[in-house]
Amino acid sequence: MAASENPDRQHTEAAGSPLLITVGAVAEMLGVSINTVWTMDSTGRIPSPIRLGRRCTRWRRNEIESWVAVGCPSRDRWEGMSGR
Repeated sequence: MAASENPDRQHTEAAGSPLLITVGAVAEMLGVSINTVWTMDSTGRIPSPIRLGRRCTRWRRNEIESWVAVGCPSRDRWEGMSGR
């Protein structure tokens, strides 16, 4: 399917990057494996994802970038810092 046939992809390309990213994209951004991201999530070492359904989990790109910029604090500390 060409980008012109997929409005979601067209929006992503126009904006530069998606607002919500997959576990694979998080893993790539952090330079770790997908399994490591899931472990970090289950142990509270990464910001909370958004659950869009039983099998659809995404993270906010800007939140991951901000979290890394301040040194990757624990989820509890991050939520305190970000006011969540």
